[in-house]
Amino acid sequence: LAFLDDLTNRYVRLNRDRMRGVQGREEAEHALETLYTVLLNVTVMLAPVTPFLSELLYQNLARALPESSGLKAASVHFVMIPEPSPEAFDPESSRAVQSLQAVMELGRSCREKRKIGLKVPIREMVVVSASPQLLADVQLLEDYIRDELNIMNVEFRDADADDGTKLELVPVLNFKVLGKQLGKDMKKVQNAVKDLSQDELLTFERSGSIELCGHSISSEGITLQRQVVDLEAKHLEVAGATDVAVIVDFTADEELMQLAMAREVSNRIQRLRKSAGLHPQDPIKVQIGVSPEASESPDILKALQSREADIARMTRCPIQIVDFAIQGASSDSAQVLGEDAFKPELGASSTSKQGANSVSVHVTILREL
Repeated sequence: LAFLDDLTNRYVRLNRDRMRGVQGREEAEHALETLYTVLLNVTVMLAPVTPFLSELLYQNLARALPESSGLKAASVHFVMIPEPSPEAFDPESSRAVQSLQAVMELGRSCREKRKIGLKVPIREMVVVSASPQLLADVQLLEDYIRDELNIMNVEFRDADADDGTKLELVPVLNFKVLGKQLGKDMKKVQNAVKDLSQDELLTFERSGSIELCGHSISSEGITLQRQVVDLEAKHLEVAGATDVAVIVDFTADEELMQLAMAREVSNRIQRLRKSAGLHPQDPIKVQIGVSPEASESPDILKALQSREADIARMTRCPIQIVDFAIQGASSDSAQVLGEDAFKPELGASSTSKQGANSVSVHVTILREL
């Protein structure tokens, strides 16, 4: 299960745009070849356990193999289990991806605490760690953080730097483990843990064990997390792990709400594509406009116009912003393939928020005749 999670929620999810050719044909080929190799080898290794499903998968995958390949056979059950390739393992890349996963999980945790979904863009997240290596690793993969957590800007800070951002260790007791070990001494140990200094916690972190009330307690009984010291701003949320913490700025502004609307429009375009049975490479034209009530809320039309390039980039198709109240959306030279509408929400700074509640954004995908 851990492997499937890494493959689907890590590799495939984080490299979707790369596989689609956004970063160029060569990068797309590398990403797809890697995925193909993994799927083929896993299918071969699963053959003794799931013989029929593996055979079905193999017959489809093997069509891409050259006749000279050692993995090409009449059946998956005629293929030898592949030998491991230790030289293919890159410990530095593995370490960097593990750090990336830790930071992403902390970022998601902050969103969950605020009950703010991933569709809502966030202004900034600060990654704080006392490990220069961790900061360097995560910084190399910064683009993945921005895309996956929908964050505009990511900053990196050394916890030991004199910039006002300090981390402290916080002990977290595992009562399930300690209950069996301590029995009636649990309360004494719990109070003793509260009195531990930062130096004592650092010593425990390095050694992996600590003596409390006559008991030797390991890192299984007490885990250490890091949190930012003296952070009380209401618009900030903090989450920490063993060697890293993140500070997420949830300050809302109109620009972020406009970006959220652009993403919502893009998602609806992709859904219309799917409903129409179109492939990503099929040429389409998109019209986006507002209902006649737009005169009550010019912010909606302005937001769409300001984000036209973002929508075109996310959907990879030409976009036409239409003021329905003036121009209408009909086209005699194109076939309508799908339509959708939704009511957007702009921030409190919108000049016509009341009118925005009655305005609908219309999305139409067309094919030129």
